[in-house]
Amino acid sequence: MHINIPKRTVRPIRNGFVRPEAGTLTGLVWDLADEHYENSGKVPTVRQIVQQYMSRVQGAKETTCRTQYWRWIQYHDFNVALKRVMSDERMRKRASRRLQGGE
Repeated sequence: MHINIPKRTVRPIRNGFVRPEAGTLTGLVWDLADEHYENSGKVPTVRQIVQQYMSRVQGAKETTCRTQYWRWIQYHDFNVALKRVMSDERMRKRASRRLQGGE
């Protein structure tokens, strides 16, 4: 008797984080983040990825998306780049408030 046991896909590991399997809900978060980064050349913010994920997945859990986003950041070692993006975003908001007379 011969039993066909499906082979497990070897998933890449980097910085102690394992990339989720393609075609899964957790993998979708990574795909969205990868796509944003490839198209813009900038690390996406968690807000950007959560908005895309929540609009695509019916009954999606935001905490799953946020967890996978942070794992994606760590996997790619984007901590410094993300801090720069967040700092730039804060400076733009401050400048906008100043122009509107808010500060």
